Amino acid sequence: MSASHTVHYMDELETLRVSTELFLKNLSQEEVLSITGERAVQISQAQYCEIFIRDPNDREFVSTVRLADGKAPDSAPLASRQLAMEAVQKQHPLICPSHPPAADTWQSWLVFPFKVMGNIVGVLCLAHPQENVFSPYTVKLLSIFVDQASIAISNAQLFEDVSRTYAKLARSREEILQTSNTLQTLFDGVSDGLYIIDRDFRIITVNRAEQERLRLSQTEVQAQSFLELGWAAEAPEFVEVIRRTFQSGQTACWIPPASADSPLLKNRQIHLYPIVTPQNTVEQIILFAQDITEQRRLQASLFESANLA
Repeated sequence: MSASHTVHYMDELETLRVSTELFLKNLSQEEVLSITGERAVQISQAQYCEIFIRDPNDREFVSTVRLADGKAPDSAPLASRQLAMEAVQKQHPLICPSHPPAADTWQSWLVFPFKVMGNIVGVLCLAHPQENVFSPYTVKLLSIFVDQASIAISNAQLFEDVSRTYAKLARSREEILQTSNTLQTLFDGVSDGLYIIDRDFRIITVNRAEQERLRLSQTEVQAQSFLELGWAAEAPEFVEVIRRTFQSGQTACWIPPASADSPLLKNRQIHLYPIVTPQNTVEQIILFAQDITEQRRLQASLFESANLA
């Protein structure tokens, strides 16, 4: 091996080492693809390079990086895409095809699919106008390089997917918090009693008016079971209505006996509104304890008027 060849091979190995370090430092797909194109050209001494990446949405291969030594002839992009699709179809590299699509201009071609766990995420196309430019040693180095680049590209895509998902979740969380605050404001604006309970009779939330009626803070209320507030002891039949509502998923209404004297029950009419999940199950129920004092007073007044008449 001549001294010049030895120096060239050492340069290729150094390029491979530096590429590995750069891949480890970068998670941006744009930067990873740029590094891949530049380093592939350095290793191969190609005069034309194009990288196709599979679009995750429509599964088409899109040209993302194109490097040319000088002005590439118009035939290069067309030839590059044709060979890239052939490599995808055959699932393996193409090395100096016997009938290059642009044989009059580009005599040597190397086409490597970027494969990760059997899936092709992209294709690297390299070309040179002279014949037999790419030595077996260069092809071997490029194979190693492409394996590294494939993982780097896949990691960059995964990182970008995670980043987009996280940003979307962050926006959703903010929207949920805003909605939650709005609902809590509306919730607290109701003067009647409002509870949300789950299947285990845990109190998810209760509005401010009911907290004051119970003389408990939100934290103190949520620390207790709905049954511990006295409902089980004072209205066992109402507890059964709740259980049936969880089972049926139908709205219901329960009116305590007129003789009930407990603050929980006196002059109240309780509406039950099940919260149905997309799976068509009921995990929570809204309890609306409506004050019917005025309604009963009006009924009594009408009854008295009728008797006087």
